[in-house]
Amino acid sequence: MLRSVVYALTADNAAVLPRTHGRLMHGAFLTLIKGMSPSLATALHDNQQYKPFTVSELFPFKAQARPIQVAKGASLTWRITAYDTELAEYLTAAKPGTVIRIGNLQCHIAGVFLTPAEHPAAGCGSEEDLLAACLSVNEVAEITFHFLSPVSFRRNDQDFPWPLPSYVFGSLLDKWSLTRFPLPIAREDLAELAQNLTPRRWQGQSHVIYPKAQRGVCAFTGNFSYGLENLNREAQQLFLLLAQFAPFSGVGRLTAQGLGQTQIEFVAR
Repeated sequence: MLRSVVYALTADNAAVLPRTHGRLMHGAFLTLIKGMSPSLATALHDNQQYKPFTVSELFPFKAQARPIQVAKGASLTWRITAYDTELAEYLTAAKPGTVIRIGNLQCHIAGVFLTPAEHPAAGCGSEEDLLAACLSVNEVAEITFHFLSPVSFRRNDQDFPWPLPSYVFGSLLDKWSLTRFPLPIAREDLAELAQNLTPRRWQGQSHVIYPKAQRGVCAFTGNFSYGLENLNREAQQLFLLLAQFAPFSGVGRLTAQGLGQTQIEFVAR
């Protein structure tokens, strides 16, 4: 199951949050799950290779030049996704009134949004749904990624803040491998196919963010379009499948700590 849940939060006290607070949101997420399933929370915390979820920072996704001032009574929004059925079910089970602690800020859940009709960032589906939708498309002309929160990759032990197609889609392939339907293609073969993608329009910005106070991460945000006209139909459908997975899986590193929040759109013929 693929699930995106949006929580409306209300601040119970005034507080100051660091401008990059994804680590605090990750901790709040684990505490929320622990309240419903301690064993699952422990497993998600301890298994560094299995992180089938994303956790956003508090909306909106705007680079902050200074710490964030939160007033008592402020309305906040928090998005969590899951591509694990058990975890998805717990996310939908969270109840209004549940206390959420984010550093020195205490909030409570004021609303739980599960469908696009309730909130545009909420929704659900399945791997089968994505596969069926992609197989029904005859030709994919272009895919556009909207990177809403900073995205970063690693190359040669250094940050790589640029959406090279092989890195974007390689990241998505790695995350898809955690689902029930791993794809029969190796990362190096996907990278070779990705060389045929044509960069189209882009508008972006680089950032240095500090998930930890002691170390910055070079990342980027923005909108990037890729043309697929040099690929055959089967390859186009593969790239479309991975792209449509991105809103649930995020792109790049540290997606469990606020990075890599992504939306996509595509042009079919």
